[in-house]
Amino acid sequence: YQRRVHGIIKMKTGIAILCIIILEVYARNCTTNDLLYDFTSCANKKRKIVFSWKNQNCTNNPPIWNIDISCKTTCQDGTYLGPNYKYQRVECIPCSKNTYSTGSTFRLSSNDKNWNNLPTGAQMSCFWVAQGRWEVEPCQAFLTISNGMGIRANLSLAKPMTTNAFSLKLPLTLFEDGTVTFTYRKTTNAYGFNKNGKFSLDIGFFSVYQDDDPANTGLQTRTIAIKKGLNELKWFYIYSTALPTEGLFAEITKIEVTSVSYAPLFCIPCVEGFSLLGAASCNRCPVNSIQNPDGCFICQDDYLGYPGDTQCKKKPDCIIEYDAEPIYSECFQHKRNVTYKWRSDTMCNIKIGNLPAQSQVDCHICSPGYYTKGESNSKCEACPNGFYTNEANMKACLICPAGKYAPKVARYENLEKMPDQFMTKCETQIQEKIDLCAFSKGWIVARSGFTT
Repeated sequence: YQRRVHGIIKMKTGIAILCIIILEVYARNCTTNDLLYDFTSCANKKRKIVFSWKNQNCTNNPPIWNIDISCKTTCQDGTYLGPNYKYQRVECIPCSKNTYSTGSTFRLSSNDKNWNNLPTGAQMSCFWVAQGRWEVEPCQAFLTISNGMGIRANLSLAKPMTTNAFSLKLPLTLFEDGTVTFTYRKTTNAYGFNKNGKFSLDIGFFSVYQDDDPANTGLQTRTIAIKKGLNELKWFYIYSTALPTEGLFAEITKIEVTSVSYAPLFCIPCVEGFSLLGAASCNRCPVNSIQNPDGCFICQDDYLGYPGDTQCKKKPDCIIEYDAEPIYSECFQHKRNVTYKWRSDTMCNIKIGNLPAQSQVDCHICSPGYYTKGESNSKCEACPNGFYTNEANMKACLICPAGKYAPKVARYENLEKMPDQFMTKCETQIQEKIDLCAFSKGWIVARSGFTT
């Protein structure tokens, strides 16, 4: 090490005092672990890599690589352009754990949760029709949703009693022909021949995609070809406040454009979730697990973790009416047996909960329109044509008098299971690699009605 001695003279009550301060600074030969690097700007389509030390106590000089690097070098997804110190060359290097890169692709997505960081040049605008022509002004046309997982049209800025359009413009330059892929949701209301609510994409002055189909309400993904060079991509949601606007909305959850940049010079840290070596995106831990620096940690049986959680939570106590599923035997002499089992998708702590013992209960109540056929099994049967019942648990159907008829009416009440005519499912609003709907059957029957 080096010893540096500094002398300081202080005056105190007329007496000169020499204070000796000894600073010990350890100096050493630094290694590649101490290096920082950067790339020069492109000149004649080439650039160089330059190195410096992270600290000032290195006795040796940082390396100098006299290497010309093509500015058109590309790297695949999950890698970045960086130095290989062993062979003294610049190459595509896999991203480290918990970071990712999209290669030459530009991407905004719900999985990356990067919608809060729109690229330079992105612009939002509000359009409206006034006196027969379009007017425009800069505005916050789209707001981020779910902590950066997408954007939603800011319909609160709409002008009254006219046609409005909310626009997002992204100017991107492609070094070769590529594609744009986008995922969105929107609603369109239909009133006779009129439709209100259209989602569209323009490239330059040309409209390349439009969707005003009222049936398209779920997540839609489309891919459009783009030419090499500068492209202005403009997404619109257009609707009229002169027509009913109830339920109208538009969301964009992913925009992905290929061939936008050459090799990335760094990897992006995961905002939420984790990634393995050489990842092109970040993953979120599945239900019943949490994220830690090494990946996903499975929660203990009596604990629970949701995607994005960093700490397991204690499972709530079970509620029999919601978490237990009754199983009924056939009716005999107006009685039947009932046993219980835990629902397969329950999230409660079944170690604490106790299932009710088997018991004997009355047969299912026959709703109006049905009757109990026979004394032994008391099974509910629908009344035949021309007959009816207007009370529950009637033992016979009444015949319609002359001049009247009995319309068929389906009544669903006092439910014990999902009716055969019904279908239920779960859909997520945001595209994610971990689909919460994989752990839900949708609606279930509980307490004689429906619940989620």
